[in-house]
Amino acid sequence: MRGKIKILAGEVKGMIEKPWLPLREIPQKISYDDVLLLEGVYVAEVFFENGKRLIFSSLSGGIELYYAVFKGKVVYDTDFWQLSKKIEKMTLNKSERAFFERKGYLRPGKTLFNEIHRLKLGCGLLICSNEFKIVELKRKDWNINYKKFLDTLRNSIKMHLNIMEKQKNALLFSGGKDSALLALLLNKEFGVPLKLYSAQYSNPKGFLMSEKDTQRSLYYGKLLGTEISNVQVDCNKLIFEEISYLISLMPFGAHPAIIFEFLFRKIKNDLGNAVVWTGQNADTVYGMGLTDSNLSSAMIRYFLTDSFLASLNDTKNQFLGKAVANLICEMYHFTRKKRIYRPKDSKELYYSAMNGINMMYPYKIKHQKVRKNSTSVDSVRCTIWDNYQSAHLMGMDHQVIRNAGDENILRIFPYSTVSSMMMFRNISYNFRDLLIPKRYISMYLQEMLGKKAYKELYPTIYAVKNDDVVYNFEKQILYNTEYGKSLLLKSNIQKKQYPMQKFVSRAWINEILELSKKQGVIVK
Repeated sequence: MRGKIKILAGEVKGMIEKPWLPLREIPQKISYDDVLLLEGVYVAEVFFENGKRLIFSSLSGGIELYYAVFKGKVVYDTDFWQLSKKIEKMTLNKSERAFFERKGYLRPGKTLFNEIHRLKLGCGLLICSNEFKIVELKRKDWNINYKKFLDTLRNSIKMHLNIMEKQKNALLFSGGKDSALLALLLNKEFGVPLKLYSAQYSNPKGFLMSEKDTQRSLYYGKLLGTEISNVQVDCNKLIFEEISYLISLMPFGAHPAIIFEFLFRKIKNDLGNAVVWTGQNADTVYGMGLTDSNLSSAMIRYFLTDSFLASLNDTKNQFLGKAVANLICEMYHFTRKKRIYRPKDSKELYYSAMNGINMMYPYKIKHQKVRKNSTSVDSVRCTIWDNYQSAHLMGMDHQVIRNAGDENILRIFPYSTVSSMMMFRNISYNFRDLLIPKRYISMYLQEMLGKKAYKELYPTIYAVKNDDVVYNFEKQILYNTEYGKSLLLKSNIQKKQYPMQKFVSRAWINEILELSKKQGVIVK
């Protein structure tokens, strides 16, 4: 089955002569199996010969597609506000609102309204006449090794550097492995002078950076011969000063994505039109699963799934709920002893991913292997994608960066399969969505820094402070489930209040409702 393709928004690699031109048609026909071989950041529509249509987005996200059924017809748009005008009347989804207030993000495919949905990442909207269904889009596995990873990345960076010569360069720098990899590649291998920018978030005690973040910043600043500019973001002022504008651009985006607005503003003031590199969110469904050695990160990424939380409170499945609760309890106490099980190899990581909650757990818990033929790798990845807390945040930095320049945007510059990069007038390249195990990044950093320095900068689980783990444990799990609350009582941990999340979420929701009214949409 083959058909013609149009780009509804964004850009596909090889079509940069007329960037951002809507409804472009690619001359050659494309098959259903090849739709995800297109590289770029886009939403596309394929018109097949049998009359069916398939609407889908790039795997890396970046542009949301909203859809609804109105007067018996399927309507869709990449602009939520334009689609809401067509619907005219909408009802607030109270369940999703409560979820958003509690978590700070929406479930995959959801908006705050019952009538309008978001297309999930890794899925397509298949339309025939006035009927539609959501289909899972599968892409063949990639075989990539360490050498291929570095070669592809170097070639991609070299290509972009050749295009944008004699430009000032800035790097959004967190001190994490992804931004460190970019910093070393650009500065040490390509000799690119860089200015590093990082963000400090406010909390009731003031602007804080962790001791480890400060250590990394000082280390890399000295190594690269540059200073790091720390941009302070006051979350309290942020709500009133910035939230309305950003929500109008991406109504169901992620709160943390706002940080890019501040960083880009600072860079533009300092450097003018510059090339901005960022390594945010390099983990994707196409990685091998969890590779972090930090326990709190493991818990946030895999234990905050809808299915996991449901299992804790599911009265019909008390056995599972209690088993998981016991697992949490053991994990909590084993954390204090600094012991944790680590998957042995890539195969174990792949198949443990099928169990989600068993990705990382105390060494005493037996590993539950899943038969290879029980499901496809693609299905596993889609499951991880749906459950991965950061999954619906992926592409949000794309969205904000693209919109931060507003009318100054030049174009998106397509990327390779290994490094996604975007280019704008205050020009941004985005290195993310590495389709490889993250261990390759660690290997490169060890080669460049030396094993001793690497271990000091990126300690393993054994160096994680108990109070950090307990903080995430309490905040993200224990306070959100009945089993968690009972465990809190047994553990004699003092209850803490976290009002900021609800405060930000409610402000966000109120702005969405106000913007809806301004668009002439009636919300019940």
